[in-house]
Amino acid sequence: MIEDKKMKKFIISNRSIFFAVLFLVIFLPALSVSIFNLYEIYQTGKNEIKQETMFLSKLVVARQEQAIEESRRLLSLLSLNSLLQNPDSAVCQDFLAKTLKQYPKYTNIVVLGGNGDILCSGIDIKQTLNLSYRNYFQEMLKSRYFVVGEYTIGAVTGKPVLPLAYPILSPSGEVTGSVVAYEDLSWMHEFNSEIHPPKGMSLLVLDKNGIVVDCFLEKDDCAGKKIEDVFLQGSILKERVDGTIQTKGLDGERKEYSFSTLNLGLFGEKMYVLVGMPNKIPLNFFTSIVVSNLMLLLSTAGMAWMVSKKESEACGYSFFGESKKKK
Repeated sequence: MIEDKKMKKFIISNRSIFFAVLFLVIFLPALSVSIFNLYEIYQTGKNEIKQETMFLSKLVVARQEQAIEESRRLLSLLSLNSLLQNPDSAVCQDFLAKTLKQYPKYTNIVVLGGNGDILCSGIDIKQTLNLSYRNYFQEMLKSRYFVVGEYTIGAVTGKPVLPLAYPILSPSGEVTGSVVAYEDLSWMHEFNSEIHPPKGMSLLVLDKNGIVVDCFLEKDDCAGKKIEDVFLQGSILKERVDGTIQTKGLDGERKEYSFSTLNLGLFGEKMYVLVGMPNKIPLNFFTSIVVSNLMLLLSTAGMAWMVSKKESEACGYSFFGESKKKK
């Protein structure tokens, strides 16, 4: 009984603190839950961005791998064609010109001799050109197999292309020449129009030297540029594995980039596909969540205030600590 009186006296003498604590006990759990929910929403948004960019990068890789395999099969068949094995310039050129019309994804198809001279071309050329200095030609001679070259500017068309070379073999197995197709890198833009990329997305394809083979940005002028090592340091060209990084892209905006490796053949040549999206949750979505949480907090605070007020009035005091005088 004495303890109850002491407790009542303590509460009365410290009523302002008591009811403030009561208010906080009711309000703080709701506040902590709201903060935790906002954090979870933010993390979920970041994870969704990461998953989406990784999915798109792998989708581009799969698309290009399919295109390379289709090219390998076509060049394999062309290498067995007698018109290309013993090329007569007029007949061979007419055949390749018709082939180019059937396969518009190539800027040109040529037949090279064993010394690298262009013997015939799907596009008419006025002078003799020798491509023996090209890396893909040298690698083809060494491997005696299908080779995917590096990003280059076509010697005939002057366009950025990806060369694909297949050897022409004699009956004894000697390399007598090669048939080379030059893939037009504008396929990426067509691919992007198919997938309807969200605003702010960046898509880059890099060769093993960090040169941009092609890109899809708000400003499409990055093909042929070399990515600075600050962009790739320790992440892509060094580790050579799939993954994600956060950094500023060529457009200057900080993004979440996912990158996947594109294997170009049997000899370890690689390219890298990067897909980046702004590293932020859409503002309208995040704003709606914040507003709803604030409304919940305000309603909870109101309820806590009402409970504290009623408890204080039940003890004969206003919420602010003044004694209520009975009239």
